[in-house]
Amino acid sequence: MYFKKEILRYNKSIDLNNTFKFDELPETGLSAGLILWIKSPIKSGAHYGISAAGDKLRLVDWISKVQVITDGKRPLKDLNGNVAQALEYWNSGRTAADQLADRTLYGDYAIIPIAWGQKLYDPLYFLRWEDYTSIELDVTNIFDATHFDSATITIENIKVEDPPAGLASKGVFQERIWREWTTVQNETKYLKPPVGNKYRRIVLCATPALTTSSPYRRKTNFFSLMNEIKLAFKDYGEVAFDGYGRELMEQNAIEFPHEAHCGGTLLATLTGNEPVRTGIGRRRSAQVTKGEVATTLTEMNFGIYTYLDDIMTVWFDSGINQYIYWDVFGLGYNNTMALLFDHAGPENYIDSVAKSTINLDIKTADDANAAGGTNQVVLSELVAK
Repeated sequence: MYFKKEILRYNKSIDLNNTFKFDELPETGLSAGLILWIKSPIKSGAHYGISAAGDKLRLVDWISKVQVITDGKRPLKDLNGNVAQALEYWNSGRTAADQLADRTLYGDYAIIPIAWGQKLYDPLYFLRWEDYTSIELDVTNIFDATHFDSATITIENIKVEDPPAGLASKGVFQERIWREWTTVQNETKYLKPPVGNKYRRIVLCATPALTTSSPYRRKTNFFSLMNEIKLAFKDYGEVAFDGYGRELMEQNAIEFPHEAHCGGTLLATLTGNEPVRTGIGRRRSAQVTKGEVATTLTEMNFGIYTYLDDIMTVWFDSGINQYIYWDVFGLGYNNTMALLFDHAGPENYIDSVAKSTINLDIKTADDANAAGGTNQVVLSELVAK
């Protein structure tokens, strides 16, 4: 048995600010995941890093919905680009290999993984196309005509070739943004995730609002939006976690053996400050280096502001059209933390039926800067198909 890349669509043009619906997925065979490549060269002279509304500083931030809908039922996957990339990090420790360039001649691209199993290329948990009467992939972008002329999508299927006779999947994972809300200072949300399936993990994504003037940064730490977290079962009779968001982030750093690392390229076309969304929610270290594209360019002074959130503002005073390369290490990939239940393997995932109830209480910090952000609760459940 081996895995083989199968191109289902290659550089297919998609409309800006629209949903691409793809219902021509395979009808037979086994799949160990899908990989989406979304490309959209930025318009000449446009700078979505500093002029777009909100914090859409990476191409993936413009992908607002990624859904896999089976048999017209509740989606098997119901995510966005940022969360889809974060889930593969929690699967395998890999951060996205996106082209985070902005304003280069090559244009940016975003790679969005869709794993049916515990990770891409999982030989035990995979999808059997015949199990579904219908299956559709929907990808929604919010690209605007101010910044982009066109966009394309490439869809790769990870095909399981030459499987042994009688090979059966142990199940697939239903993953969805289950709850999303705008944060209010000192507010507590009392949530009750559904009972019925086994839970592999619950991922918590918190995105604080940005400041309104340069140099841009988050108004507060991402974990302050989920400042206090309690997870309990059996009507609070069994408490699995009761602590601060920062404590959960630091616990993840110990129990999950992969520090997040992201890097990219910035083509300096303006004199001043340009923000980069690094994908590292709590920065531990960062560095920038310069590479020239022409020998006649003026030597520039450059550096970064030392805030610790996922927005790294690069400053430079001259040397237009020179490359700046950046690398960042830290915690909280794509501003996420995780309540993990997969330390001892799938057979020991949380059985929600046996637990009878799940209570998840999340309190935003008593800080005006923690208001106006976005919180998301992402469920990962093992289902039969």
